[in-house]
Amino acid sequence: MKKKITFITSNVGKVTSMRKYLSEIGYEVVRKELPMVEPQADTLEEVAIAKAKQAYEILKMPLVVQDSGFCIDALNNFPGPYTKYVVETIGVDGIIKIMENYEDRGCRFMQALTYVDENGSLITFTEDTEVGTIADTVDPYDHPDDWSSLWKIYIPEGYTTTLNHIIDKDDEKFHERKEKKAVFSQLAHWLKEK
Repeated sequence: MKKKITFITSNVGKVTSMRKYLSEIGYEVVRKELPMVEPQADTLEEVAIAKAKQAYEILKMPLVVQDSGFCIDALNNFPGPYTKYVVETIGVDGIIKIMENYEDRGCRFMQALTYVDENGSLITFTEDTEVGTIADTVDPYDHPDDWSSLWKIYIPEGYTTTLNHIIDKDDEKFHERKEKKAVFSQLAHWLKEK
């Protein structure tokens, strides 16, 4: 019988990714949305921990909260924990506009995942993904499984196309590189060892 773990998110793409890792070790991932206060914090870890505590107070069961941020080198890692707000307000077109006057287009995705067990104990995993660059224009392609419209402007290091095309082509080299550090992979390894 599979163990259940609740993933607090509205993002179906993230759930699909997490299921890939946890189903291999006997876990069923259940997606749930909760009305939570979006914490304002300086790091993704602080945001994930605050949201996990809120969710646990409501559900009192094992759960996972994951938070992602897009960090732009020339902007001192902004938007970071404010990525969701930036994407919802100015969008990827606005990011491209801001970057017009910057020569340094380096960027990266960062993630933090907090797991809360049945007793309310927390553990947080972080991922500083591959560095990349911001494209000159927004890629018009809409990938059906994208987590974010940022896939349309993020070009991973060593590639010439945006992330949504790499994922679409199922590039094994990129996936192998990414999976070694993925927060979902870290969680799966920890749960298996636990």
